[in-house]
Amino acid sequence: MSKQNYTAGLVMNSVSSHNLQLGDARAVWPGLALDNSYARLPKVMYSPAEPEPLAEPELLWFNAPLASVLGLGGQPQELITAFASGHRVPFGARPIRRKVAQRPWGAPEPRHGATAEIALGEHIDRCFQRCDLSLQQHEDSDHDLAGAELSVRNGLHQLLMGEVLNAMGVQAPRVLAIAYDDAGGKLDQARASVIKTGESPLTIGAFEYAFSQLGLAELERLTDYAIARIDPALINSDTPYTAFFERVCDKLAVTMAQWASVGFIHSKLDTHLTAIDGGMSLTPYSGFMDNSDIDRIRHPSDATGRYAFSAQPIAAHWNLCRFANVLRPLTGPEGKGSGSRIQGRLDGFFNRYEQHRIGYLQRPAVEPTRGTPRSRTLSATVEEVVEGDWSSIDRFLTAYGGHALAGDRDPICKPY
Repeated sequence: MSKQNYTAGLVMNSVSSHNLQLGDARAVWPGLALDNSYARLPKVMYSPAEPEPLAEPELLWFNAPLASVLGLGGQPQELITAFASGHRVPFGARPIRRKVAQRPWGAPEPRHGATAEIALGEHIDRCFQRCDLSLQQHEDSDHDLAGAELSVRNGLHQLLMGEVLNAMGVQAPRVLAIAYDDAGGKLDQARASVIKTGESPLTIGAFEYAFSQLGLAELERLTDYAIARIDPALINSDTPYTAFFERVCDKLAVTMAQWASVGFIHSKLDTHLTAIDGGMSLTPYSGFMDNSDIDRIRHPSDATGRYAFSAQPIAAHWNLCRFANVLRPLTGPEGKGSGSRIQGRLDGFFNRYEQHRIGYLQRPAVEPTRGTPRSRTLSATVEEVVEGDWSSIDRFLTAYGGHALAGDRDPICKPY
């Protein structure tokens, strides 16, 4: 059996750049129907962006099962490498960086900038459902929204976290492909380029940026766009903006309850990462508790516990308070009852969170979903390596995030 077919078509063969036939930066990915609806918002809400092609790209990972679900499977490895490494941009894509306000959890004032990820657009599937597609080549740091170049280890971290969470029934972005450049064998300088799906562009930081930097007209455009994408039925409501806020509150309560039920720690619930529809960007410090410790902290610079496991619903509530303040110019004109509904939703957030959390904990244990035999899916492969202990993901990454690139091009296929 060839490497390409091993572990459900997760491709890890090397593809050197001289096979990419560089020239026109645009190319067709058969089956990919892209439309960047966010780029039709006022141009002050984003800035154009172009990928930074890796010098000597190699394909480290291709998520064939995910590509099959999206209708994007069966493509040549050279084409996948070209897209994942930034050498090609799919036809229909409008690469942009969204402008957001980054306000760390508890901070009095935000700072403004553009996202680390490049939004390519939304893939429209056969059922006309939209799935966001983005390219990440830089880290989101505490000091710079688009900081250092993305490391291979953090690319693998996002891959595994996304697959494990989705296997557990928790919404999270998934990695479609990872390309990397090992910098001539200098692993400490290796760069990664990652194509992701399902990462929401609708963060509280985007609304906060529109509110504080642009004006009421742009805020209304962004909110109308969010309603049309998330719940178009609200357009016919007498109080669409208040109903929209209530829906966001309920969604965040569900997300926090799901995280609590599986022991997941996001580690950075800042406004620019807190998505209103659940598809929250994963950080390098995201992960699971090693044991039952509600005060577990994973963020290395967190000395106060604001990003601790037990603080996550509190951080979500704080984000919702910021969101309520941003939407006030829109919800206020909807009547006197609007303010009491919003305050009631905020006051009842923790009760709803607790109800959902208990409900998830009382469900029977669910085996990770597998579309193919046990040894042929990522979630099953990880489960075999760590013997079902999902909290050991970091030890798995430590083993495979670095030394495997120094000659061994098949890092996931054998246990350590």
